[in-house]
Amino acid sequence: MRQCGVTTQAKRITHEAALRSLAAASTNRMLPSADMARPRNATLSGTVSSLDRAGGFGFLRSDDFERDIFFSLSDLPPQHPDIGVGSALRGKLTQTPKGPRLVSITVISSSTVSPHLIFGGLAVLISLALAIAVATNFEVTPIVAWLVGINCGATFFMGLDKSLARSSSLRAPETVTFVMALLGGSPGVLLGIHVFRHKTRKTAFQFVLLLIFGAQAFLLRALGLSLRD
Repeated sequence: MRQCGVTTQAKRITHEAALRSLAAASTNRMLPSADMARPRNATLSGTVSSLDRAGGFGFLRSDDFERDIFFSLSDLPPQHPDIGVGSALRGKLTQTPKGPRLVSITVISSSTVSPHLIFGGLAVLISLALAIAVATNFEVTPIVAWLVGINCGATFFMGLDKSLARSSSLRAPETVTFVMALLGGSPGVLLGIHVFRHKTRKTAFQFVLLLIFGAQAFLLRALGLSLRD
């Protein structure tokens, strides 16, 4: 009888442990993962990527968020300075049925000059200066000099944008980076991502960049095969 009672008690303990494990597993499945959960009322800063003054809204780009964040001009302070693309803003991130939105906005720095013009000109100057320096000091073809210049310039450009992101200053548009990649600087941009740990959360940016790099590698291979023939 005593052995039977011990056996019954052991079965009951095992059954209760199984029920607790099942309940814990069900609870974990119901909880959202850290990657899917979006912060509510978290302070976020970034730069204006697009602005529609007529519509009264714009979008903010932040390295801490995969997609651009919507904001309304009505959420800016009453006496705010004139803002444009490239202006740095800070506010509270909130979730709406249509997606994330920035509210309680503070203007960190304003800009009315197109960042495409500023950083596009800077990218050209840096790349040309480096290419000319390589062509002057080394016996290489102009194409090799340009590729060295554009790739070194692209890596430097990624480091510069990372530094600007930390200081919430005027940011380099991703379009400028893509143009540098198209002109032969895609390896330099990829190197900058890993060296400076910049845009590592921007999967869309990395996907477009890998497409450019893959297309260039395919063209180079096709060109090499045609030259052999």
